[in-house]
Amino acid sequence: MLIGRIRIWNLSDALGQNPSLPLILPAKAVSCLDYHASEGIIVVGTHDVGRVQVWAKDTEGKWSLTHILSGHLQGSRAVA
Repeated sequence: MLIGRIRIWNLSDALGQNPSLPLILPAKAVSCLDYHASEGIIVVGTHDVGRVQVWAKDTEGKWSLTHILSGHLQGSRAVA
């Protein structure tokens, strides 16, 4: 079942005594995802219209959608 969300867990919190709830980012029809820790970005490809979303983490640790790349004729199967 597609629920239209990306869930991000902080594993260092989850393995400790006080696990936190996951951060939830809105996304529809996700087909691929890549996380670049050194840059603090998540790139998400969708299979519905071929849109690619770029999410960035700011200095306070908050995620925001910074770019939407569109124009693909079919869905995205991979991002890197």
